[in-house]
Amino acid sequence: MISKTNQTTIPTPFFFCGLKHCGKTTLGILTAQTLSMGFIDADDMISKLISELPEYKKSTIREFYQKNGQKSFQEFEYKSIAAELEQAAVLRKSSKEISTPYIYALGGGACDNNLLIPYLKGIAGTIFYIKQAEKVLLSRILKKGIPPFLDPENPEESFHNLFIARSDKYKMLADHIIDISGSQPIEDSARMIMDFLQKL
Repeated sequence: MISKTNQTTIPTPFFFCGLKHCGKTTLGILTAQTLSMGFIDADDMISKLISELPEYKKSTIREFYQKNGQKSFQEFEYKSIAAELEQAAVLRKSSKEISTPYIYALGGGACDNNLLIPYLKGIAGTIFYIKQAEKVLLSRILKKGIPPFLDPENPEESFHNLFIARSDKYKMLADHIIDISGSQPIEDSARMIMDFLQKL
């Protein structure tokens, strides 16, 4: 549940996970603002770690992924998130002041990361699967053209298979599922999340 002072009594940090374009980042920011929490996007943590390597200093996440493959990317995803969480834990222990709890938005493929998932399940915090309707997600993805991870000959079927596989994994991973299915404005989706949290 959420207290009247906007301080959560649900174990923190919060991890918002879900498929690409479900709105994790924007919803995480809006929820964090409402609850007076901090917010960090996993992509920012990964980018920071990549930029520390001289040969990839100016590379984007996509460029790094394309050049090094999924396995290397997942290692960086795990290392960057683990480093951030461990540093936050050290700061909490060393500070006499009450530290600010955080919401972390994970990448759309985090459920496939066999290094990251056991780590997240083994630490304190609460994992939320932000569930959006398949048709809404596909529509948002295709607005920018057919991405490399979909079959250009049949993007609908390939996304359907991806949606089913990842949705099942996120359901198993999450402590709670927040269903925001629909094409409503993002502010309404944020209110749906707050309504869900208030009932915990």
